[in-house]
Amino acid sequence: MNDQHSIVIIGAGPAGIGLGVALQNYGINDFLILEKETIGHSFESWNPETHFISPLLYY
Repeated sequence: MNDQHSIVIIGAGPAGIGLGVALQNYGINDFLILEKETIGHSFESWNPETHFISPLLYY
């Protein structure tokens, strides 16, 4: 793993993952996503009726 990245995203919740997807769609792959728990951990506490709006819906 490279120890230096152009972009570091802190948090792998909806915003962090969405930003990673958006960066890849723009051809930017030199980034790292950091998360203290497991990826998507914050989703587990969401109300099951909550709808997730994903950047993937727009591509």
